[in-house]
Amino acid sequence: MKRIIITLLVGVILLGLAWLAPHSPFKLGLETSAQAAAPVGTATPAAAVLPLPTAASTANVITAVSASTGLVWKTFKADSGYQISYPLGLYSIRSEITSAPSTDTLWPGPKTLVPDDSFFYREPRSMTYKISIAIRVNSEHLSLDAAETLLTQNSFTPYQASALEGVARQPTLLDGVQALRVENFKGPVGPITLQIVAVQPDWICDIMVEPQQLTGNQAEPFQMGAFSTTNREWVDKILETFKFVSQ
Repeated sequence: MKRIIITLLVGVILLGLAWLAPHSPFKLGLETSAQAAAPVGTATPAAAVLPLPTAASTANVITAVSASTGLVWKTFKADSGYQISYPLGLYSIRSEITSAPSTDTLWPGPKTLVPDDSFFYREPRSMTYKISIAIRVNSEHLSLDAAETLLTQNSFTPYQASALEGVARQPTLLDGVQALRVENFKGPVGPITLQIVAVQPDWICDIMVEPQQLTGNQAEPFQMGAFSTTNREWVDKILETFKFVSQ
């Protein structure tokens, strides 16, 4: 009899253990840990990728990419009534510090396209050029007949009329506006490669191109640059983009 009772008890215990096995908290904990750890070789979710700017979102900054050079051209539009484009990587635009006493210059004042450092340090080292632009009020109602006054009393560095002795004054057009240009003469602080002045009844546009080189305590000692036809041609390419626009 005792043997039968013991056998029945053992059977009950075995049945209880069989029922508890799949419902054991220890078993559930192991399964949860195993599910939390990603198996080797399982792909992880890809990180979010931000979309690239579209052509529409950059249309007000980038003008064009030159197919021949790969340079990006940026357009600067001044509140004073003009715009001009220049190649990024060769030029940057800055405010011009002038010695002109005139207070008639329109906002944002004189601006200068200056060669970047990478342009300076190209091999072989060569001459680069800065391009200064300003619009001023024609308070004296000058016309191209007053060429000497227009040129010497410019928005950047006024100079004496003697600097123009023997210098040819050539009529030209600046975006369809009548203008004058003079080239290659000595200004008050150094050579002037090109100066253009365009006149309308209410305003005068001044453009001046000067050689630009690093001087002073720079990364390399100053060396006199050699004339480069290519660098001079960049000036003409930039000026070809000049346009008068409504304020």
